Amino acid sequence: MVDLIKEEFTNTNTNFVTPSKYYSNIYKELSNIDIDFIPHAIDISRLETNKTKEKIYEEMKIPKDKELILLPSRLEPIQKQPMLFMKAFAMQKEEIKNKYKVICTGADKQYEQFKQEIIDFCTANNIDISIERFEEMSDGYKAADIVMLPSKSESFGYSALESLSLGIVTILNEIPTYMEIVEDAINYYSFSNTVESLSDVLKEVLEQDHSRKKQSKKWQEKYSIQTFGKRYLNLKK
Repeated sequence: MVDLIKEEFTNTNTNFVTPSKYYSNIYKELSNIDIDFIPHAIDISRLETNKTKEKIYEEMKIPKDKELILLPSRLEPIQKQPMLFMKAFAMQKEEIKNKYKVICTGADKQYEQFKQEIIDFCTANNIDISIERFEEMSDGYKAADIVMLPSKSESFGYSALESLSLGIVTILNEIPTYMEIVEDAINYYSFSNTVESLSDVLKEVLEQDHSRKKQSKKWQEKYSIQTFGKRYLNLKK
C-alpha cells in the first residue's frame, strides 16, 4: 500500500484522503507524503422512519417494559468484539440486566458459529438477546435507547456517526477514530477496551436516564454534507 501511494503520488491528478486524522498521520509517516484528512458526513434524513418506537417494539416482539441496547455493527468476533460487551453486561446485577433487551445486527452467514456462541453465552447468563437483520437500520436506531460500539479498530466508524447524529446514548471503545468522532459531541461514554472497564461504564450508564439529546451545533457542522462537499472541492495537490 505504501509503495502504491508513493508511485501514484507522481500523478498530478491524484490526492490521497483518509477519513481520520489518525490514519492520515500513519500513512504520512510511512510514505513521507502529505495525506489529506476528510471525515465522512451524515445525511440525517436517511435515518428517518415513519414508524413509532411502539410499532417497532411490536414488530420485533420486544417487551414494552424493556429498554433496548443495540449493537449495530457486523457480528464479527475479532474486530467488532460483540462478546466483550456480552461479558461486561453479564457482570451487571440481575435486576439491571432484566431491564434490557439486547439486539445484535449483521449476522452474515460466515458468522453463524459465532452467533450460536453468543446466544449460548447469553442464555447461560440471563441476557435477553436476539440477533436480527433490520430491513432498514433506521428502525433499529428509532427503537434503541443505548447504542453499543465495542470495536477495537475502525478506519472511521460510521455507526458512531449515525448514533451520535441522532443524539442516542452511545457507548464506545476508546480507539483513536472513535475519539476523533466524539470531539465536540454530547451524550456518549467511552471505555478502555477491557471487559472490566466496560463493566464499570455500564454500571454508571444503565441506571441513568437515556433520553436523546440534540447534538451540539459545532459537531453537526463538522459532519454535515455541505461541509463534506466543500472539503473535497477545495482539495489541491
